[in-house]
Amino acid sequence: MSVFSDLLSEYITMKDVGVYPLSQFCGLDRSFMYKIINGKQNPSGEDVVRKMAQFMQLTPQEKIDFMDAFYIAQMGAEVYYRRKSVGELIETFSRREGKKEYIFHEAEIAKLELNGGG
Repeated sequence: MSVFSDLLSEYITMKDVGVYPLSQFCGLDRSFMYKIINGKQNPSGEDVVRKMAQFMQLTPQEKIDFMDAFYIAQMGAEVYYRRKSVGELIETFSRREGKKEYIFHEAEIAKLELNGGG
């Protein structure tokens, strides 16, 4: 199993979500959804992962964690964390210059939602 499939399984259990309704909402075959849950396949793209998060009604922080797990599953942990570090470095320099460049859009959107400004 992968980080993503482990987290998906946890959210399905925690949120008491049925796999068949989730797969229908996401436009996926139920057998393909089970392959994702069991870590044998990864979702085809971010749009599917966002639909999963929407259906499970994840909190903003849960959605950030879910998207992070998806990116880790897609590119590997080493590459993901390297890219994230570079993104944070760029954001640090952007703040010093008085402007903000968004590297990870999902994280910023979720932070706004947490603060009630989304």
